[in-house]
Amino acid sequence: MHQTSRVSARAWWAMAVFVLAAIISYSDRQVLGLLVDPIRAELSLRDTDLGLLQGVAFAMVYALASLPLGWASDRTSRRNLVIVGVVIWSLATIACGYARSFNELFLARMFIGIGEASLAPAVISMIADLFPLERRGLAIGLFNMGMIIGGGGAFIVGGGLLSIAATGGFESWPFLQALTPWRVALVVMGFSGILLIILLWTVSEPARRGAVSGAGQSLRGMYYSVRSRRSTLLPLYAAIASVSVMEFGMMMWMPTLLTRRFNFGLSEAGGTLGTIVITAAILGTLIGGLLSVWIIKRWSVQGLLKAAAMAVGFGTLTMAVGFANSGTLALALFFLWQFSATCSSLIGITTLQNILPNELRGFGISIAAFLNIIIGLGIGSLLPPLIVESIYKDPTSIGLALSTVGIPITILAAWLYRRCASRVDVSMVN
Repeated sequence: MHQTSRVSARAWWAMAVFVLAAIISYSDRQVLGLLVDPIRAELSLRDTDLGLLQGVAFAMVYALASLPLGWASDRTSRRNLVIVGVVIWSLATIACGYARSFNELFLARMFIGIGEASLAPAVISMIADLFPLERRGLAIGLFNMGMIIGGGGAFIVGGGLLSIAATGGFESWPFLQALTPWRVALVVMGFSGILLIILLWTVSEPARRGAVSGAGQSLRGMYYSVRSRRSTLLPLYAAIASVSVMEFGMMMWMPTLLTRRFNFGLSEAGGTLGTIVITAAILGTLIGGLLSVWIIKRWSVQGLLKAAAMAVGFGTLTMAVGFANSGTLALALFFLWQFSATCSSLIGITTLQNILPNELRGFGISIAAFLNIIIGLGIGSLLPPLIVESIYKDPTSIGLALSTVGIPITILAAWLYRRCASRVDVSMVN
């Protein structure tokens, strides 16, 4: 039965802080995509080195940390877990700005992964306790919107900081005088975590509701609870991870496509892409969130999953970005992809929360995060530059590499969402 309880002002305040946390987290994570060429030039790196820094360095420890942190979020203070994570990833982002070699950057990116692994499992678990079933999709959508806005904000803020630093705007600031512009951008963005820590202290840990006795009280219990839902969870997790391949791939390599093929400046590329990402995230979240409320009341969770398949299927058309003959067309396709990916990801994560019991929600999201990072970030960040270097052998062909990866992977994701819709058991919804 659907819950119909009223949402408190306390819940909406917590939601606002969670959205800000998502924005800052993803900004710190994604800003390296804008800084590829200046880092490459200063440290004499290859595109594959930057792919490793954006992907493997972060993904390796994020994935390893996400499962135990998801387990912890089902058993300890989720708010305090997030605060510790913010401290770690903020200090690590600052350390990136002072790194003098590939190895130092790699190590700092690993610590960003450790810190950020605490965020999604703990926050989405708290959202499920703060919002009733019929509002949960919209609330999770807002958090998801914060992540995507953070990716866009990384481009806008990063581009702005690069411009200010290039004109000497930070010369009188302590600790920044001797740093090149890309380093200044990383250090300043790392310090934004201070505000977030203060705001998180104002959020109270919500009471866990809808708990099922015995579920997830041990690793064995968690295993059997997940295993009993495997016919639904396997295709659902695979679909979410498949979409994330191109979410990361497009976000990380579009700035390089614009600067190399269409001669955009870094600040211009950052500002344009950031605006597109934020606009698509807001529209995708609002439209996707409202549609999810309408669909789940009429066709339950099967209808939601079929809608996700349609959104990803539409997104396949946007993977023609590599064949765009102008920057305007490439940006239009990028916008449509961001919109369709936002809608499908919102539905996927909401479905996970709706079919998992309370004691498994944090762990369930950590599994999704684990797969998104290992598969999504690992493939999305590294495979395009590998294709450029091994097949196309032309740095300006990064767009073709994105299309080469994106077309088959989005077709697969749409099929997996349809398969999940045919297997889901509506009696699991809670």
